[in-house]
Amino acid sequence: MKKTKLLSLALTIALVLTTVFAGTESIFAASSQEMQAKSTDQINAVNLNSKDKVDIWSISYDKNTTTYIPVYIPKAGTFKIDLQGIDYQYGSNVKLKNAPTASAGSIGYGKYISASSPEAVMYASVSTAGTYYLEFSTTTSGTYKTAFSVSYAPAGGTLKSGTEFFGTSPNGKVSYYKITTKGTGYLKVTFPSTASEYSPSYSVKLMNSKKKSISGDYQSVYSSKNYTTYFGVGKGTYYIAVKTSDPMYGMKATYTKVTENSGSTKSKAKSIYKKGTKKGIITAAQSSTSGDWYKFKITKSQTVKFSVSTLTSSNGGLRISFYKAGSSYAFGSQSFSSYTPSGTIQPYTYGYGKKLSPGTYYVKVQKYSSGNGYYKMKWL
Repeated sequence: MKKTKLLSLALTIALVLTTVFAGTESIFAASSQEMQAKSTDQINAVNLNSKDKVDIWSISYDKNTTTYIPVYIPKAGTFKIDLQGIDYQYGSNVKLKNAPTASAGSIGYGKYISASSPEAVMYASVSTAGTYYLEFSTTTSGTYKTAFSVSYAPAGGTLKSGTEFFGTSPNGKVSYYKITTKGTGYLKVTFPSTASEYSPSYSVKLMNSKKKSISGDYQSVYSSKNYTTYFGVGKGTYYIAVKTSDPMYGMKATYTKVTENSGSTKSKAKSIYKKGTKKGIITAAQSSTSGDWYKFKITKSQTVKFSVSTLTSSNGGLRISFYKAGSSYAFGSQSFSSYTPSGTIQPYTYGYGKKLSPGTYYVKVQKYSSGNGYYKMKWL
């Protein structure tokens, strides 16, 4: 999966400014709102998940007038400050601070705007809602002007199936994303967008409605896994817990309903016939000993093969085991995981080569370790 970089509004500004090199001031004036150096107007950060317009502002300052602009965030999250230098001779600094004073602590890393680096995106994570302050300053002579916009991604929220949600895990802490499913099926969780300059990884696990883990410990989701993992679920409300060093990310949880026809015990096993296919879900909340049961019967010695494909989490996988009627011990099994999600199984009876002897057989699909997810099994 190609991972998308979170678009910088500075790039949008740059495209406007470079349409006609001459007359930059007049072109940009139509797109930005000028703030006075002594202005106390507060800018409200716009949620990246809303449809609200993100305004572009501009501010003028020099080495004698360090300027503070109050910016408000309504909940814990990460600010995304897009910056574009307009008028500059040498360079200027932009920081986010807890208070409008030179001695106040900075939040995150500041940015330096200069002729060689006129554009930047600054990310700054905060653990509480409130008002913070953008500081614009320079130590060199001349008048400087910088355009900027203020948006944010919240630390957690409610997901809609199939819709990308922009979130953050401030300072590597856990953020929770709520999603409700209508029945048995699976969740495909992906991270299609990133703010990181590198290839980040995400620590993910599935929680129940009380935010208690039902999928074991955190699993790592990263580039070699296509930034994708899966969870088997029943009907209900769940939370996806996410930790990462990526300052901001887009995540998507897509729910797919699966109708299955399996037995919950060996005595309730459902029949599977040659050329027949069975689909099912092993949920994250299931015990390691429970599973889905099927049975088949052959009247003569023959070769039996099953093709299997799975969509699983990486904290284990799914195991398919075979039992002869009257025996409580599996005579063969094969495991599938996110690393080996599909394959062919050919059970056989000792002394019959690669064939099964006549009789009735049972098939059990269950989790191993903390694995869970979707499977499809076909008798070839």
